[in-house]
Amino acid sequence: MRRALWRWLASPLALVAAACVSGVSGARTQFSQDLACPEDRVAVSQRELLASPVHPPSAIAADPARLAIWEERDAARRHAESKRTYFVVDGCGQSRIYNCYFCGASGKCATMPRCDETRRCHEVAGQPGYVACDGS
Repeated sequence: MRRALWRWLASPLALVAAACVSGVSGARTQFSQDLACPEDRVAVSQRELLASPVHPPSAIAADPARLAIWEERDAARRHAESKRTYFVVDGCGQSRIYNCYFCGASGKCATMPRCDETRRCHEVAGQPGYVACDGS
């Protein structure tokens, strides 16, 4: 009984750990490919997204129909960003931020993450462990 319970508890934990390792590995591999930097010279650290409120432009906020469309799109954007994992990657004298995700907009998911460099995100001064992105 105890062994079965342990297997049941360990399975989700193993999946979470594998996803995290895969994200780190995916960010390291993408950085290495982008900058021709050997993977053994690359350091990767995971970051959380620090979301700040985004307000619609005043012309949209003044029009209820346009505001409804803007709010729907903003909710979809925030949802998509919440599914991504952010990594600061350093190596060969360069530093980049990558966002990695397993599932695309189509809803199809992969076993290895897709990692893209994002130039609209930056580390947050005074809040180690976080990145902030323009428009989030």
